[in-house]
Amino acid sequence: MIRNTLFAILFICLSIGQVQVHAAADAKRRPNIVFILADDLGWRDLSNEG
Repeated sequence: MIRNTLFAILFICLSIGQVQVHAAADAKRRPNIVFILADDLGWRDLSNEG
């Protein structure tokens, strides 16, 4: 019983570690893209002074 519990705890800890490593690897591969959607924005609405 104790052996099965230890294996279950070990499996859970290793699984969580793999998920975090995989998420960090995905974050490094993503490009830095900012998408701005503006409704009713004309060509005179923006300027270099805000």
